[in-house]
Amino acid sequence: MKSAGVKRLSSINHKTWKDDKVHDFTFTETEVLFKENLLDLKVIDESWVQAALSPSAEAQQYCIVWFQTYFNKFGDRAPNRYETYLLITAKRNVYHQYVEQFNRQCRAIVTESVFSNLWNTIFPRYINRPWCDIPGKCDCCYEIDTQRRSAQDFETQEQLKVAHHLHRGGMFNLERLRYKARCAEAIESNNLLRPTVMSLIIDGMDQNHCKIPYLGGQNTFKSPLTQHITGVKEHGVGLTLFRNFNNITKGADLTIYCVLKKLENFKSRHGYYPEKLFLQVDGGSENANQYLLAALELLVVKRCCRDVYYTRLPTGHTHEDIDAAFAVIWSCFCSDPCETLQSYKKRIEYAFNKTSLHATIEDVLVVPNYRKLLGPCITKGFARMHKEIHTQHQWRFFAVPVDPMFPLGCKTTFRAYSADQVVEFVKKPKGQCLSKVGRYTGLEPVTLFVRWYPTALCDPNRVGVEGLYILEKLPSCPVGMGTFIEPCDFDVGSSDYIKKCIIEVHRQWQAFDTHATILNDWNVWADTHAPKSDSAVEYVTNSRTRKFYNMPMRIVLFNPTVYMSPDNWLNKLGGYSDYDPNFKWPEAIAIAMNSVASDRFNPHPPEARVYSALDEQIVLKKQNFCDATVLYYDGRLKTATAKLLKEMLRRRVGYSGEEPCLTGVKTELINRIKDVHLQMIIIFARKLSPPDMEFVDSIFRQDTSYPEIANKVVASITTPNTNVSVEVSTKTIQELKLAQPLSKSLMNGVWKLFEKRDQRIYDAHKEVNDGKQHYIPFKRSYFIPPQFLEALEFQPDNNNILDEYFPERFQMASMHRAYFLEKLREDDDCFCVFIADFDLKCLFYIEPTCTDADRLNDSERATRLCELFNTFLDSTMEAALRGPIWTITRRFGNNVMKCPAQQTDFDSGMYVFLFVYFFVHDCPAIFDECDVTRMRKQLAYWLLKEYLPM
Repeated sequence: MKSAGVKRLSSINHKTWKDDKVHDFTFTETEVLFKENLLDLKVIDESWVQAALSPSAEAQQYCIVWFQTYFNKFGDRAPNRYETYLLITAKRNVYHQYVEQFNRQCRAIVTESVFSNLWNTIFPRYINRPWCDIPGKCDCCYEIDTQRRSAQDFETQEQLKVAHHLHRGGMFNLERLRYKARCAEAIESNNLLRPTVMSLIIDGMDQNHCKIPYLGGQNTFKSPLTQHITGVKEHGVGLTLFRNFNNITKGADLTIYCVLKKLENFKSRHGYYPEKLFLQVDGGSENANQYLLAALELLVVKRCCRDVYYTRLPTGHTHEDIDAAFAVIWSCFCSDPCETLQSYKKRIEYAFNKTSLHATIEDVLVVPNYRKLLGPCITKGFARMHKEIHTQHQWRFFAVPVDPMFPLGCKTTFRAYSADQVVEFVKKPKGQCLSKVGRYTGLEPVTLFVRWYPTALCDPNRVGVEGLYILEKLPSCPVGMGTFIEPCDFDVGSSDYIKKCIIEVHRQWQAFDTHATILNDWNVWADTHAPKSDSAVEYVTNSRTRKFYNMPMRIVLFNPTVYMSPDNWLNKLGGYSDYDPNFKWPEAIAIAMNSVASDRFNPHPPEARVYSALDEQIVLKKQNFCDATVLYYDGRLKTATAKLLKEMLRRRVGYSGEEPCLTGVKTELINRIKDVHLQMIIIFARKLSPPDMEFVDSIFRQDTSYPEIANKVVASITTPNTNVSVEVSTKTIQELKLAQPLSKSLMNGVWKLFEKRDQRIYDAHKEVNDGKQHYIPFKRSYFIPPQFLEALEFQPDNNNILDEYFPERFQMASMHRAYFLEKLREDDDCFCVFIADFDLKCLFYIEPTCTDADRLNDSERATRLCELFNTFLDSTMEAALRGPIWTITRRFGNNVMKCPAQQTDFDSGMYVFLFVYFFVHDCPAIFDECDVTRMRKQLAYWLLKEYLPM
């Protein structure tokens, strides 16, 4: 019998789920659900949320897959945002691409409304790029955007995405990071008891947002007064808005005035000027001019500042933190009317009171004519520094002692960018491009090395002197009570323009009693501040307006007899170099040149960029290396265990001390090893730069027939943390001239270079990783000079001799390898290398004149050394640690790891050096006789610099 209150399940009308509908939850709600219920995950995979919201209908699921592919190819994900930006286009155009592709494949499509609904619901963070982000001034961005609009295939779009990523990471974001680093230095300095660093950024606000009276969005004023707002943000302090009107031309004079005014404010707060000044500007003509540069140099000449840096961001990428301040100003006027100058000022200050940025407004009614003062003092013919490829984005002015080369005591240098290396793009025919990006887009990325100019070799009249100076003499102005710097002329017709605005104000509001305050404010301003004519001289001599003429730092800068005396740094002046001795040339290179023209310092400037003719040779060398080592990477390493590959990778620590990533499958580990080896090939394949080549040639040219020259020590190579050094003389370095054998003393220097490299890596690795959990110390390699094997063979029981040449022999558990150098015959250039690998517990024997592996390993000399080394092991290791008898491995029977055959009778030392250079990286030794000849100068340079790259 059925219960009256119970219905049969079959009689309940369930709501049928339609599989072509998306879920009722939004994307954000679904993401929150995952985060709340999967507490062990910090980041939720976006694809999970997309899958949860996806309908079950087959056509719609295929559409979702198409969306994912399309967004991955065409989207740019900003590093600091959740959104992915797409090319500016209508969704309908994207839908047409989808329909066209699916129709070609005869697949079911969804309607446009469903397509739009799927996009909005499942991919809400994939949005069109805002219109304000349309590229215009940046040629690279414009070219990428143009190709994005026309390219149809996914691969080209993918490479355009890569190009934009390279442009962002290798150019404008890199420059922004340098800017932020300068800001951080100033902010940290402001937190000290005695701040010494000041950082400023200057920019002008859009004039369309600065007209007064402003009647809101629904009405307009017939003849408004145009205000010019120049914002100067002092990092760590606040924002100053310098307001002037259309009687003053926006130019170099106004910018100089703003900078000097901020420096004067700094001195009023602290009682002294900053030691270091960072000035960030855009490329407007008011900032990019020789007068501002001359004024900055004058600050150093007068010892107000020790260092001044003038920096610009790349064209088209100059929006920075000060633009956010301008947005605050516009937001408080975008809809509400503002009728008077006084209310405009008060409203801005009130708006910034709601933010963390303190802001003040200063009215500038007249400015000094700095151009007239500085112009006659600037060196003649100063040009080609602010336009297009000739632009120098960073200038540095620093104090040096007064001498004939720098008669005013300021050295000025410049460079193309503020970063040491940036990525630029060269537009070429696609068939001539070497990179994958270039072959698809015609935009060839090159690494531009940026150097400070002028170098010591740029000016033949100033050989050995770095830098130049802009000011040939000091500017001066009348000194005394009542004297002043001549002001800049007002714009013609500006006074009439102001009068017209005042008349229109009266016409608009005089009929209304409620607007008496507006009229009164304008009348007071017109009577006390407004110029009555277009004559600036009349304005500054009139008793009514004389008080508004401010000449910041007039006495200290423009009185030739006055200098500042900052005792805290003035007595520390000295010439110093701007160049990094550890500079590494990149793979595909362009070099920024000394292209700024000057009649005195550079009357015939070179082109702004020199693109290296070695690019193709380096690529060819890389390709030859890859072809010759297929068996090594695809054969031998693939048979190795993951543990062994990780050990090889762990050894690939550079001078930074950072270990490479050790995670991933074997293929990924092998690829990382190969990438490190290719980096080494790039360093190996490139030639010395012209200045470095000249440096080596200058040593080679010296006459060693004079003992004092021949025996002069040109390099003293000392291993860090030890007092043992190897001295290299001029005569020894000259052995690296062509067709000369190398002596034991020079090879000792080479061995010391390897030892110094290994010690530096060991110290850096320990500094970076010591204290970390599961820290594994970096195993040392030791490079033992020939004297050790001689002592071992003739006096094996003489511990004093062994202690002198191999004091670490009792620490074998912490060793990786020991490289023993031996000269086989004293009467010729014939070296061999005996290598003990303490991880593999085996020996290697390399003799460049003999490349037959079996005959080499069974040679009498190899056998004798093997016996000596096993005897040596018996005397230094306990029996429990001794293990089996060490033998010479056949590892070099494979042609990719053996030492190339020596082709001459005088290159044995070079072959040994090159093979060991490859072997310490576990890299196949692929080089030929041409490389051996070329590397002689390279080795000489490394010895002179006491440094091995990588």
